Amino acid sequence: MSEANLTEMEALKILRERFGIETDNKKLILLCSIKEILQSCDEETRRQQGEFIVAAASWHGLTDDELLAFFGTTMAAVLASVTEDVLAEFGLYRVLATSPELSPVCELFFDAWLSTYFHDNPLRCQFRRVGQDAYRLVAVMPTGKIMEYPKTITAVEAMEHSNCSLEDLKSMPMLQ
Repeated sequence: MSEANLTEMEALKILRERFGIETDNKKLILLCSIKEILQSCDEETRRQQGEFIVAAASWHGLTDDELLAFFGTTMAAVLASVTEDVLAEFGLYRVLATSPELSPVCELFFDAWLSTYFHDNPLRCQFRRVGQDAYRLVAVMPTGKIMEYPKTITAVEAMEHSNCSLEDLKSMPMLQ
């Protein structure tokens, strides 16, 4: 049977087997599959998975407790990171996927989300010079919070992902 003709149950069974997922919760199987893919993918795949991460905000269907358990954090940690107004406006899933400081899973999802966000919204992202030939991407989150991508890139890589010239990048002050 071709993969295009799989039933939902057959597809979920394949995902469970391929990634060693033990839950029967089909909504959680999808997030677990994304997590497993992110742990071993290249940059392009990470960006593609980021699209699923963004889309999952509207269809995941998990309870707050299930989300907190999956992301490996607590509501107390979430509320220490964002206000209740931000949580109410954007929802728990989106806060977890854009708060890398909350857990390793949050960081994994944030990396993919940011890759997609930067690809789709480059003008909402900026570069920060942190060394002689070292830059970091800084993104303004939907909440207004500024998040710095932890991976350091070179000026050449920064030029590939922006319309910044080498001269503009080199003239930026180095920040600590």
